[in-house]
Formats: sequence, C-alpha cells, structure tokens
Amino acid sequence: MPSTRTRAPTLERQVYVQVPPERLFDSGRIRARGPVDRVVLVASHDRAEITTEPVAAEEVAARMLASLAEERAVFMAYYRQFRFAFPDRGSAVVEDAERIEHQLLTTALTGLDLVWVRHPYPLEISAMRQPVVDALALVAQP
Repeated sequence: MPSTRTRAPTLERQVYVQVPPERLFDSGRIRARGPVDRVVLVASHDRAEITTEPVAAEEVAARMLASLAEERAVFMAYYRQFRFAFPDRGSAVVEDAERIEHQLLTTALTGLDLVWVRHPYPLEISAMRQPVVDALALVAQP
C-alpha cells in the first residue's frame, strides 16, 4: 500500500477539477477577453438564507488582496529562503506585490456595480442561480 506521502499529490489533484471551457460550451461563444461592468462577491455566512446587498469597492478589494496574499504564501516562503541565501538579490515586484495589487484592484473596481451574495454552508449550488441573476439585475438598475 502506498504511503500517505505518495498518496498526497493524488488527493490534492482531486480537490478541484480543471475543465477546458471548450468541453462545457460551444466554442463560438467563448471569448478570451471582455468588458467587466459588474462584480459579484460570493461568501458563506451563518444564516440559512441567501442574501444580496451592494458592496463597496474597498471591501471587495480588501478581500481580494487577502485572497491573493494567501495564494502567494508558499511562493513567499521560498522567496524568503532565497533572500536568506542571497540577501543582495531581491525583487522589487515581489516585495511590492501587495501595493501593486491594491492599486490595480482599486482602479479596476472603481465605478463598477458591485454586489455581495452570501449563502449558507454547505450550499446546494443550483440555489445560487436566481439570487445571482437578481443581484446582477439589482445593480444594473439606474
């Protein structure tokens, strides 16, 4: 029987699924780029219902910055080890990443319609369709 150490990579790959969009949608409907005019921030909460409300750009940016920092955590651990070994070799882009991301997010989110959809956990994913559609319609109203 394989050890836990040899099974771990297999288990980690099963946590998520990567499916090319072409397998899910007609290739004629897939665009590599497009405008963003609305953003939906989705998060769980401790209530039984799905709720929607407008959210400020600063709130979305702060949460996205925290998420990006978490995604960068393993890389940053290696970067700090590199800096220990080579203290004279740094990267301004790596060390300034959070400030750069904050600036880019603030610019990108300013003026957009933003809505927060909160849901109970665990969630029946099909229950999210109508609240998200309604939330997008809500923020699109003049």
